Amino acid sequence: MTTDQIQRIVEEAKQLTLDELKTISEQLLEEIEEREWDRLLSSPEGIAEGERELAKTKRAIVEGDIIEYIPGKSLEELFAEK
Repeated sequence: MTTDQIQRIVEEAKQLTLDELKTISEQLLEEIEEREWDRLLSSPEGIAEGERELAKTKRAIVEGDIIEYIPGKSLEELFAEK
């Protein structure tokens, strides 16, 4: 994006109401946050961390530290089966 394009966008934004600017800024911040998470999760470090967490979860299931959730059963019923 060129400096001229940015200037044009800023000039157009100056014509908006405060509420419109707030709405746009909230949407932009959400988009930025989403892209930052995507970048983090797709980085080599993020992928390695995801693999470590998956391995921990699989170990916890095998060891019985995590139990299967059965829809319709209360927590009391699920833990009584253990």
